[in-house]
Amino acid sequence: MKPAIIGAITAPPRPTPMNFDGAWSGTTSQDRPIAFTVSSSLAVTAVTVDYAFGGCSGTVTISPASGGALSNTSGTAAAAVNYAPNGPNGPNGTRVTFLFPTTATANGTVTFTNVPTCGSGSATWTATKR
Repeated sequence: MKPAIIGAITAPPRPTPMNFDGAWSGTTSQDRPIAFTVSSSLAVTAVTVDYAFGGCSGTVTISPASGGALSNTSGTAAAAVNYAPNGPNGPNGTRVTFLFPTTATANGTVTFTNVPTCGSGSATWTATKR
């Protein structure tokens, strides 16, 4: 006597890979633009952010060589990119942190330290994948 088959057993669905790569753009809490690129290997490869504080304004562009790796934890990704124009021990710099709550939205903070003639300042930002 053969056993009866009650129901088919199927494997659970595989989670789809989280795809963050591409161009992103948004605005800071200073109402200034921010744009960045995430590579297919989950590295922030370029960041451009405008600032306005301390009576001056400008743009910081973080070169591809200073990109930081993203880490994927529990459905989110986070990263930090540091830029110091005078090297890692220089007196001034910019730090951008990233949080990716979805594969189409991101937010974070940007902190400017000892910008010549401006001082220091910070802003939050939000962005979407283009």
